[in-house]
Amino acid sequence: MPYIERDGVKIHFEEEGRGEPLLLLMGLGAGLSAWEPHRQVYRNYFRCISVDNRGAGLSDSGKAEDCTTESMAADAAAVLDSLDIKGAHVAGISMGGAIAQMLAVFRPELVKSLLLINTFARPAPYMRRIMGTFQDCYDCLTPLAFDRLLQEFIYSPATFAGHPEVLAERERELEQNTESRMTADAFRAQCEACMGHDALPYLERIRVPALVVAGKADILTPLSYAEELKNRIPGAKLYVNEGGHVQHFEHLDVFNRITLEFLKKCPGQKEAGI
Repeated sequence: MPYIERDGVKIHFEEEGRGEPLLLLMGLGAGLSAWEPHRQVYRNYFRCISVDNRGAGLSDSGKAEDCTTESMAADAAAVLDSLDIKGAHVAGISMGGAIAQMLAVFRPELVKSLLLINTFARPAPYMRRIMGTFQDCYDCLTPLAFDRLLQEFIYSPATFAGHPEVLAERERELEQNTESRMTADAFRAQCEACMGHDALPYLERIRVPALVVAGKADILTPLSYAEELKNRIPGAKLYVNEGGHVQHFEHLDVFNRITLEFLKKCPGQKEAGI
């Protein structure tokens, strides 16, 4: 399994597919395997580089105080540098989108385009309060109980009402895969990274094609966050999907189609698959 080491912290990543490089950055508490429903489509057109953020998946945690969106952007940059990749399209979900913003600001030469999904430039007090609740509950609840709490914030009411099988399947997967759960310290550190993120002063520096994707029913990173990103990043476009914070799972086919269309139209990308 491929790793790089930066400042004594091992960062795990995976590669698959061929074509223009596409860097995939996942959100709070999740490993790179969560990209699989999207990689199944992307890898037909792109060389997908998926990264386990520090503390998640198979990556080391490092010191809690070193876990910031800027440091995780530096981790991602180190992965690209190790592969001698001079530029990549960059997609990030939630916290991963915050990391992608920092990468575009502080290593702009590495970023060809930005796909920012259910993410934020600066957390509002409501989001900070939710993150604090997640921190308090992570290790005082069973994994299943915590996941049920999390579901209340990330799935839309329509999924609870019309697709209970989606939630049941998630619970089955969790029961079978408890070994990959983050430690409480690592989870708290990622929450702190989210709460400390502030890219607002820098967004106008970004000069690459950017698509912001939001869920109409997202209460964790509401539509106003997406509109703020769209308005602050020069030339950015906004697509509002049905669904909540995980609209990319709830409406998978639509999400994959819209995001793939954007990525394929970005400069340097061939129209046809390979």
